[in-house]
Amino acid sequence: MLTLGLKDIVYSNKIIIEKEDIDALEASEEVTLMDWGNCFITKHADGKVTGKLNLDGDFKKTKFKLTWLADTSDKTDIELVDFDHLITKDKIEEVDNWKDFINYDTEFHSFGVADLNVKNMKKGNILQFERKGYFILDKVPEKEGDKFVFFTIPDGKQVNRYGTKK
Repeated sequence: MLTLGLKDIVYSNKIIIEKEDIDALEASEEVTLMDWGNCFITKHADGKVTGKLNLDGDFKKTKFKLTWLADTSDKTDIELVDFDHLITKDKIEEVDNWKDFINYDTEFHSFGVADLNVKNMKKGNILQFERKGYFILDKVPEKEGDKFVFFTIPDGKQVNRYGTKK
């Protein structure tokens, strides 16, 4: 039987939130920090963002449920790799020249950070990055400067840039 597993959660007075999430917020707004609680976020004119926890707040009343990561020394750099279809047409007809439908740009890389839970993973382990999807660990760092490299696992729901399902 498969289990969901467990993860350690590190809390800190400094956290990392995706820029797109911060940009979507009003100048001052109550949000829910997933797996933690509510927080009043304030965006200052100088670009600084501060927050004040409101753990008694009601998560049902907040518009935004944000994922976050403690900004501590045990976070690690990661690389996420996504792949697109090799052929840009769902069905190649006999009259089609298949070479006209080759996708030469099929590999996409994005970079980020992950928490300490990644450091104990072994090649082939699968995990879900919240709001990103499921990934399989393809490469564990071998030397200083290397990153953990994860390949996306297609779920059949995502649509690529050609409008077809992955």
